Amino acid sequence: MVNATDSAVLKSGEKVSYSVVRTPDGEWSGPLGEFLGHKGGLWHWQIEKSLTQPLGCDTSYYILHRDGVPFSGVMLAESQGIAILGHVFTSEADRRQGACTQIMERLMDDFRVRGGRAMTLSTGYDSAPFHLYKKFGFEGLEPENGHMWYAEDGLKNFDDAFFADGEAEVESLDWANWPLTTVLYTCDAPARIRSAPFGIIGRVSTEGSFLSVLQANGHGHAGQVSVLMKKDPEAAVGAASWGYDRQWPGQLVLDLFCHAAFWGRGPELLAALEFPAGHRHVAYADSQAAEKREALLAAGFEHVSTLPEWVPSPDSDKSVTDVDVMVRKG
Repeated sequence: MVNATDSAVLKSGEKVSYSVVRTPDGEWSGPLGEFLGHKGGLWHWQIEKSLTQPLGCDTSYYILHRDGVPFSGVMLAESQGIAILGHVFTSEADRRQGACTQIMERLMDDFRVRGGRAMTLSTGYDSAPFHLYKKFGFEGLEPENGHMWYAEDGLKNFDDAFFADGEAEVESLDWANWPLTTVLYTCDAPARIRSAPFGIIGRVSTEGSFLSVLQANGHGHAGQVSVLMKKDPEAAVGAASWGYDRQWPGQLVLDLFCHAAFWGRGPELLAALEFPAGHRHVAYADSQAAEKREALLAAGFEHVSTLPEWVPSPDSDKSVTDVDVMVRKG
């Protein structure tokens, strides 16, 4: 459904059309699918899914087009006022004409009017897009980190409200909590290893990492994620995950990450996971994750080894953090 149409003028003076496509939208699935056809693998699946059927999160495409043929666009995947900003693309022939800037101006206004709470995105650090997003109020999470946040009330106020104490229930990862997990995994916390099976080390978004789990739709062969969801306001405050080791075939890797106020629910998150039979469970806890280590011990893991100075600090190229290897029988 197109719920906003307008015109825009490029730097060349050409007048083009602007639209906001709220998905699903059968009329736009073909043009947008073709426009973003360069996206491969899971991203192609996510785009096609959002354009053709309802998901648990609201997905919108903010686009500039000529007679229905898109040449510049940005996607928002949003749930409870938390959005992932992604699929930012302008056709090569139309770059340096101010297209993306015009889309971002209107997107930001629309997000504020609708009461949006926060957005996350991932881009190349110190790149042209990185500096463009900074102009619209996005902030980098760490030095030389391309993951960025925007919060309408400021990051400190947003963070305090998002992670405030409250009743929470364990759920399986789904589309509705997918955008919310990006806030959890990029929050400021000492633990560096946050989801080893999905390669989340440090403050890294789950934007791409958890799509394989959503695609598997609970069948388990791609792994599983359980999420601790707080209801007021809606927030992901903890998560447990498992997947197969990318280096060692058949080895099952498990992980756990919570906001500081919710580590006591760690064993419950682990208990919600369902594992294939006959595998050992391996987990990694860096030296800055004391609460995680305690939760793993309470869940039956044993410390078997330590990898010295294994994980880099966010502000250094030197490996400075020890990592404990923990194991339990499946």
